[in-house]
Amino acid sequence: GTPKELYQSPSTIDVANFFGEKNFIEGEIKDNKFVYAFGVYDVGYNSENRKVVAMIKSEKIKLCPKKTDTGILGRISKRRYAGDRIYYDLTVGEYIFKCQSNLESNFQVDEEVIIDIDFKKAVFFDKQTKKRISW
Repeated sequence: GTPKELYQSPSTIDVANFFGEKNFIEGEIKDNKFVYAFGVYDVGYNSENRKVVAMIKSEKIKLCPKKTDTGILGRISKRRYAGDRIYYDLTVGEYIFKCQSNLESNFQVDEEVIIDIDFKKAVFFDKQTKKRISW
């Protein structure tokens, strides 16, 4: 496929890794829900129960001030200015999420934030075969 197709819908985890910073979250599909360490997301599709890896692009994770009640509580562990955006590493327990944001979100290292993951934009892979799951 074209570079855009490969970026938007990679066929395997290896292809996904080739195109920039991504977040890979292990979990499993149970009763049409993605169950992972930080919660449950209704995938909205009929799917067999299986172990999966959800790929979330760094631009699909939104940061919010800690005063928001929904989402995952994390801490900024790294911040990199890159012209028109800022790249963040967010620590949640032992996990590090990669995120990018525009310059309006001026979070600082060690600041606690709420992480809002847009799983509607996730790409799911079978954990064993590492191939993309087509719903």
